[in-house]
Amino acid sequence: MAMCMAIFVAFLIDLGIVTGRWSWQALRLATVMAIIVGVASMCGYFGATTSTVTEGFGRYSMNLAAPFCGGRILTCVTDGNGSQGEGANFFGAGVWLLLLIVLLQPRTRGLSLRRFPALAIILLLMALYAVSNVVYLGNRLLLTYPLPEFIAPVTGTFRASGRFFWPVGYAVLFFALASLLRKPSVWASVAIVATLGVQWIDLQPYRATHTAAVSRPAEQPLQAWETIMAGVTQIDVYPAYTCSDDDPQFYSRLQQVAGFYGARLSTAYVARPDADCHPSLGDPGGRPLAKHLYVMPMHALEKAPLAAPSVFHQLIDQHACVVWQTTLICQSGSTPESWAKAIPSARTATLAHRVEWPAAALKTIVGKLVDGRLVDRRLVDARITASGKATGAVAGPQPGVLSFGPYATLPPGHYRWQITYISQARASTQVATWDVFLNGDTPKPQRLVDGSLEGTFGAEKTIEGLFNVEGGNVVTKIRTYSIPAEDMELVSVGIERLD
Repeated sequence: MAMCMAIFVAFLIDLGIVTGRWSWQALRLATVMAIIVGVASMCGYFGATTSTVTEGFGRYSMNLAAPFCGGRILTCVTDGNGSQGEGANFFGAGVWLLLLIVLLQPRTRGLSLRRFPALAIILLLMALYAVSNVVYLGNRLLLTYPLPEFIAPVTGTFRASGRFFWPVGYAVLFFALASLLRKPSVWASVAIVATLGVQWIDLQPYRATHTAAVSRPAEQPLQAWETIMAGVTQIDVYPAYTCSDDDPQFYSRLQQVAGFYGARLSTAYVARPDADCHPSLGDPGGRPLAKHLYVMPMHALEKAPLAAPSVFHQLIDQHACVVWQTTLICQSGSTPESWAKAIPSARTATLAHRVEWPAAALKTIVGKLVDGRLVDRRLVDARITASGKATGAVAGPQPGVLSFGPYATLPPGHYRWQITYISQARASTQVATWDVFLNGDTPKPQRLVDGSLEGTFGAEKTIEGLFNVEGGNVVTKIRTYSIPAEDMELVSVGIERLD
């Protein structure tokens, strides 16, 4: 829309220069703008809470080499930062041959851009915008320069600037063809055929790529969902798009399924998502709803099993879930027998209610990993006596953060936390302290509980406690503090979901 409107405005200006009828051009512009505003209003654009501004300008740009190479004949690097595919604007060797022919013909045959000054200026500005303020030539960064703050809303809205060269490329092609064909002749026909042949040869890699893409069979044909989607009115997906690092194609595929079977979808693969990363799935009590299909990528489930909303835990405990390829699918009222009929290749789904993080998976400030356990590095070189007192190297005078983490996201529910450790000290000796936080790294942390760890005479010991999460998702952090000159080895921390 932005590119089309820019070209339309250029057309009106050029027409006004030729005819002098500026009032008519203003009326045309006002009419088109009124239509656009009316349609946008009906589509809800002006009532939307999602901002159109986002990051990416300068990254999704056009490489200066993009128009010149990329085919079979002309090859070079056209993506300098890994994200310049949006600026794939290769002309092709045939178009470059056509331009050369046009430049070599007499000027009297050519079509000059001087006749269209506004269009020429707009195309030049589009080309500059496509390159952006971070300029690459091949894989080499040529220069960067700052932009004034007042244009941030524009660059944030139209962040994929490389696309703005598309009209420039089309204009170059059309002006070249118009110049060559203004006076039809055998020479012009031969030139067109020759350039088409060169273009066909040069673009062979693109044709091969597209042929392979459209020939590849779908991993899950839409018809394979027919039995699964019978009676389903909504697909609830967790996590929402942009709330995890899952493949966008996962969400795109579910959009196809929902559209094909006329169901609603709780999230979508869109350019400006306004995702609720901690939704309350199910009814107000967190129970699964009838006619709702609950879907979750196995990658996200395996990465953070405790973060799965309560409905998934309930349905898995009811044997109402299966794993189909790389997707967890659940539906209230389903049974292993009904799933076996609907998806013969699916397997039974399981979900861990308890997760243990070994010492190696936790962060530390004063700790050092020794035989898989975290030990205060200030005591590593000290000789530990049977009483637990250090001799030799002297530890620092202040307690230190031995471990902190695991930063597990937890939905509302009842939980148990655990700390497992070993100490050679006597049971009456305090060897460390600990605390449990919710949202510990946010402006409003909540300390749940704290306490001390005592010696274990060399035996492994686990302490634990209960806590509840209410209202919404929280991030949990468990910390341990080593006490100078006292021996304590952290083995692991754990969190268990109880409902």
